[in-house]
This record gives sequence, C-alpha cells and structure tokens, in this order.
Amino acid sequence: MTTATRNAREVKVSKSVMEQAAAAAESAVGVRSAYDIAAEIEARVTAKLEAAQAERAELERWWDILAIGPVQPTIGTGPVQPGCIVKQGEPAYAFSILVLNPGLLLPGPTNAAKLLSDFGLPYEIQFQTSNMTLMVPAGTDSQASNFNPGQFVYVSVTQLPSNLLGMHETNILARIEGAGVPASAPQFGGFATAILDLDGPGLFGPGPGFNFNQPIRYVVYP
Repeated sequence: MTTATRNAREVKVSKSVMEQAAAAAESAVGVRSAYDIAAEIEARVTAKLEAAQAERAELERWWDILAIGPVQPTIGTGPVQPGCIVKQGEPAYAFSILVLNPGLLLPGPTNAAKLLSDFGLPYEIQFQTSNMTLMVPAGTDSQASNFNPGQFVYVSVTQLPSNLLGMHETNILARIEGAGVPASAPQFGGFATAILDLDGPGLFGPGPGFNFNQPIRYVVYP
C-alpha cells in the first residue's frame, strides 16, 4: 500500500458524523469566534466517532473530508445572516473536517485511523476560491500540519475572500502524504463533496442542510 490513493468522492462520511458537525456549527454560530466554532465541531465529532467505533458502525474506508460554510459569526454588532450573502469586506468563514476512520480494521491488528495518526503523517488542506463573476482566482489558503497519535478528527478554518464583488465558489482539497521506506504508509488525495449550508430557508426554501457534489458558494455585494 505504499502508493495507494483514494479520491474522497468515493468515500462517504457517515450520517452520524455529519449530524454532529451540523449540530456543533449551528449551536456555536452567532455567539462565538470562528476558532471557537472549530473547536466545538472537533469535540462533538470526536465524541460521536468514539461512540460509533464502539458500535462498529462508522466510515467505510480510510478517511473522508466534509465542509461547512459560508459562516458569518454574529458577535455584538457584527455581520447579519444569511452567511452566503456577504457585504464587501465583511468576515465570512469556511470549515473543513477531516476524519480518520477507526472502524476500518487492518492487519497488525490495528485500524486505519490509528495507522495514519501514529505515523504522524503530514497533511495539507487547501481552500481554493474563485470569483465566478470575473472568472479570476480570488485566493488560495493552504494549511499544512501533521497528524497526532490518537487524534482522528482535524478541523481547519479559513476566512473567505470578500474584497471582490460578485459570485464566488470555494473548493476544499485535502492531501495526506505517505511515509517513506521503511514506514511505507499510504498516500491519499481528495476533496470535500459534502458541504453543510447553515442558512435558513428563503421564500422558496430549502432550509439548512447538506449539499453534495458542489462547492461552497457565496456572493459579495457592495
């Protein structure tokens, strides 16, 4: 498995993990900073993952990634909702949740999450945003770090570009670098296809929920 790859489109985040991520974001938004929201998401998803591991009902393969956004925390006299309608220069955020799968048992005995985290493998999250009105790149935020032994949930947050007017789309890419010989840990790459939109329903609906196979979308107005 030294050169194994897996596209995140082929991996499905479990419904229970998505529900906990949604509940954490909805309870925290409006009263906390973006980094407080990230910490709340990580804590709740980790707790659910541990419970699901005991039930032997979790992710199907090695790992997956999902995203939440756009989010505009309302603090004091801060921005108003909905988060996908952003006034030029106002802060708006997106979150990624990378989950390693402790439910996939491997020879050893071990499991996918323990193997990847114990190696302390480097990983990178990229938030790539384009202005679709002008058809130009709006910015890329690359965040690199390493897995920690025993930690199976990793939440990243970025401030979305809001300096250019128009429609924007943000894709979230993930890459897990493998360890070389003699460690021989596999490498992976993929992108988030499950996007949680927290905005309430408009006149024609729908309400908050997950969108699949599309990027984070928001508009910046003057």
